[in-house]
Parts: sequence; structure tokens; C-alpha cells
Amino acid sequence: MKPYSLDLREKIISTYEAGNTSIRQVAARFQVSKTTVQSLLKRKQATGTLKPAPSNRRSDQPTGGL
Repeated sequence: MKPYSLDLREKIISTYEAGNTSIRQVAARFQVSKTTVQSLLKRKQATGTLKPAPSNRRSDQPTGGL
């Protein structure tokens, strides 16, 4: 699954941080899971950014061609 855009991530967090709403309400508003909102909040607190983590998928690695 493709990561959510940085713009959407910022909107989710700014809506929550504006107050007067719950994680569940923010999740419903943006049609994401409650876990997604919680993960974004943790990521921002831990790293200071909302950028997606680098992909570890093998298909992103150069093949080296034999």
C-alpha cells in the first residue's frame, strides 16, 4: 500500500492539535484508521517529522544484473 501524502498527514495532525476533537473523530473525518492517526502522532513526537519511513521493499533495490 502506498503511504499517505505528506499533505494529508499534516492536515490530520493539525486538525488533531487544533483541539476540541478526538483521535477517533479525526480518523473518521479523513477516512483513515484510528491507528494511523496514533502512529502519525507518535512519529511526529519521536522524529519531529511526518515524512514516511524509507521503503525496505526489495523491489526498490538495484538488481545488479548477472
